[in-house]
Amino acid sequence: MSKTPKNKNTVISKRKLVSSYDPYVLAVLEEDIIIPVEDEKHVVPVKYEVIGTLPSKERYLEMRNEKFRSTVEDLVSSAMDELQELGQELRDWYENLPEAFQDGEKGSTLDESASMLEEIDSERPEAPVAVAKLEMVFLPTINTTSRSARRDAACAILEAVSDKLAEQEKMPAIEEFTQQIQEAISQAENVEFPGMY
Repeated sequence: MSKTPKNKNTVISKRKLVSSYDPYVLAVLEEDIIIPVEDEKHVVPVKYEVIGTLPSKERYLEMRNEKFRSTVEDLVSSAMDELQELGQELRDWYENLPEAFQDGEKGSTLDESASMLEEIDSERPEAPVAVAKLEMVFLPTINTTSRSARRDAACAILEAVSDKLAEQEKMPAIEEFTQQIQEAISQAENVEFPGMY
């Protein structure tokens, strides 16, 4: 690890924090150990004041893993909620198009994609009791601004859960749950997100 200042009240750049730890550093340390420094030139903070002691790399990794530890049930629920929200956004977009455009190529794509996401949500996988509270660490995708990136992030969560389930003892309920997750991933990956224009 490159050296980072450990003194309180030191100002450190975001770039230095990320290179010293990893891209999740702000989510892990912000508020308790670092706070953003306001800067009129930048909308997004680029400097942070150290208000606590910066952890060692080993301690940071423990903190990061604790921050991103979740249960199988909660991870699947958050991924499915994201897919549901995307489906609702596409449905709203489609319904707000003028009728002439609803019948066009973009309207057809929006309607079909919204329907696919709605179908995925209607067949939402339910975690069996045997694995619902199983804990795992999942590091989320950082850049999820576009709809396709949000879909990919949801699929990445489901894929990570599927991988975790593969490590478990074989049981029919777990195998069925894994299959439902894989079907949701496959369907979601086929959803098209048309451009704005």
